[in-house]
Amino acid sequence: MKDVQGKCRFCGQYRAIQVPDSFNDIDIEEEVTKKCDCVDAVSYTKKQEHIANGEGSVKELFEEYEELVNIRDALLAQVKPLCENNIDGVSFKKGTYTCKMKRSKDGVKVDIERKTVDSLES
Repeated sequence: MKDVQGKCRFCGQYRAIQVPDSFNDIDIEEEVTKKCDCVDAVSYTKKQEHIANGEGSVKELFEEYEELVNIRDALLAQVKPLCENNIDGVSFKKGTYTCKMKRSKDGVKVDIERKTVDSLES
């Protein structure tokens, strides 16, 4: 660990923090920005948390659905645009599965629906 000074990318306020030795200037700026309490930094940090939560939700939900790996990857690529309000939601279909994702209070809401039809003919 090393002691460094960095500045918030939004308000320019400097702060002394302790970071791992491997951190470069960009990593230091990111950490300082996450710790800053200016309005833009707080909003940015919240979005980053929503993105991380959303990606985690997608990965967790799709753990047992190996046949849907392509849809999982497509949804992961859409988490950031969704959390940044660039899209309202996405939906993918494959066979009997419908996978949907939309914004929620703390990130994203992800659903996997499977349509099955039981029938009997005589």
